Amino acid sequence: MPRLIAPTITLHAEWLEAHEEWGPGLHEDGFGLDPTDEVNSPEGFAKWVDRVNANSEHATCRWIMEGDRVQGAIASDTTTTTEPATSATASAPRPAAKASQPGP
Repeated sequence: MPRLIAPTITLHAEWLEAHEEWGPGLHEDGFGLDPTDEVNSPEGFAKWVDRVNANSEHATCRWIMEGDRVQGAIASDTTTTTEPATSATASAPRPAAKASQPGP
């Protein structure tokens, strides 16, 4: 059963495995990953995870887990304003996970 978890440094190897499958691109917005983020080293990964978790005032990022596999991520804009309510959500499902889902 899929579950959502906060980004964590303890899943560095699992996240890298999933990231290698995705490759770079726009789908990374669900992870809050910026082009300048260096996530291959443990230090760079920890810095990125800290930034993503610290940014929860503006967006909430969660990883989609199934078992011990990172299947994707979702980010939800949590900014509040006096303007009419709007929301923004970005997701990054793992290609293999998308392929195993039934079609419409």
